[in-house]
Amino acid sequence: NAMHRWVEDNEDDVGLLLHVAEQMMSNLRPLPWSNEMERDLLGLSLIDSNSRNTMLDRLTEDDLFLGRHTALFKASGRMRKDGTPTEISAVVEWLKRAKRITQIGVLPALAEMINHAAMPSSVIYFCNQLAKLRIERELWTLTEDLFDKRSDIGVGNWLKFAKQRLQSLEEN
Repeated sequence: NAMHRWVEDNEDDVGLLLHVAEQMMSNLRPLPWSNEMERDLLGLSLIDSNSRNTMLDRLTEDDLFLGRHTALFKASGRMRKDGTPTEISAVVEWLKRAKRITQIGVLPALAEMINHAAMPSSVIYFCNQLAKLRIERELWTLTEDLFDKRSDIGVGNWLKFAKQRLQSLEEN
């Protein structure tokens, strides 16, 4: 087979091509997150005030990946501060008054969250899993930053940069 002979004759070039292809494919890998877990936890927070409080106490907006989920998380914090009850009609009215309904999505999206709401007994588990996924996303971003910087700065500066970024992750 001509292709097989070409690969054998150009083994070094093929290895380089495979390495480049692997790097390109790794850049296409999605960041770790869970739409379902975010949706189910937020759905529960819309109907159960204890779960909403637990979620708000354990997570930050960075723990959520999707923009509409982050917007709803922020709105949940403001609703708690304002004393808005977790009845869905009160939540929808609050979101309309605050002009946040378009950030979060239309009412069917909220209804889907509520329909898939997690059980209150799983709130802490979901919070822990979402926090873990955030850390994985931060490590992924750190790895990409380190990969990008490797040829821009010397080895000593690169190691210093890596240590600084890891320390900032540990502090968070």
